Formats: sequence, C-alpha cells, structure tokens
Amino acid sequence: MKSKIQDFKTKLVCFCAMYDVAMNHNESHEETGNYGIWYEMGESRLDADSMTAEKVPVISVQIWTKDEYSELPDLFEDFFDRIDCAWDNETYADYDEELQRYHYGWTMTYEG
Repeated sequence: MKSKIQDFKTKLVCFCAMYDVAMNHNESHEETGNYGIWYEMGESRLDADSMTAEKVPVISVQIWTKDEYSELPDLFEDFFDRIDCAWDNETYADYDEELQRYHYGWTMTYEG
C-alpha cells in the first residue's frame, strides 16, 4: 500500500509542477497562487473466499484557485484518467468567501 501512495504522490507532484499548483500533503499552507492538498482517507478492499483479493488507497485531492472558469479541474480529471484512478467529484466550483477562491475536490482510488 505504501508504494502505491508514494507512486501517486510522485505523479501528482510532477503534474502540479507543470501547472504551477503548490500541492501539499495533509495540510494547506497559505499560498498566493493556485494551491491544493492531498491526503489518504483509508483503503478500499475487495475480499473473496475469505482472502483479500485487492487493496487500494482512497485519496482526496482538493484545489483552490482564484479563476472562476479555471481550466485546472479539467486538467486534473484528465490526469486522474491517465494514471488510472477511479474518481468522483467531492465538490465542484464551490466558492469559499473566506479564502476568496474557488474550491474543487475529488475522491479517488489508485491502483498504481
């Protein structure tokens, strides 16, 4: 499981660097540009015949941007598809008045 999470982290950080998104693990740091956090939410298991047939991490990715019609959500979703994540939107274009930013979030499983 640890290697799958490390692999996801490496791919996510590289992707975010290409689009100038400051991505942090577990906690958000106050940023001036686009930023996000990712964190592990647990694991999803598939058990068969009293044995674990498959175990994958469940991960949340959240981003904040000042751009009302940002291309970032589509870019993130394309990225998740390319690395074979099964993902769902947690929130889409939720405006956070305190941060004065648009918030997008996804929950996914990653097989690696």
